[in-house]
Amino acid sequence: MEIERVDVTASYAEDEVLKEELDRYSATIESKMGEVLGTFSVELDGRFAQIRTSETNLGDWVCDVVLAATGADVVLINSGTFRSDQVHPAGPFTMRDLVNVVPMRDPLVVLEMSGQVML
Repeated sequence: MEIERVDVTASYAEDEVLKEELDRYSATIESKMGEVLGTFSVELDGRFAQIRTSETNLGDWVCDVVLAATGADVVLINSGTFRSDQVHPAGPFTMRDLVNVVPMRDPLVVLEMSGQVML
């Protein structure tokens, strides 16, 4: 196998068909970013210095959402999943806010085990 590094620069012409399709998808996604998912009466703390070292209300809320969606008894989420590094103000929480908090689609694994095994 041979590997060749190719720097993609402005010297390559855009593929107009692909660009049109990407623009269409981008417009669809962007149109949903302002959608209000809910309203919070308190700030949500997603600062790295907090969420990566201790429990925060933002981490608690995301875990509660996963609990409700899965019906699980316990949820464990690696704090590195949370990426906003900011305090989210009280008030409307939009799809854009959610994407800033959890921008990656990490796999969700549901396991059945006893509490003794978990401990």
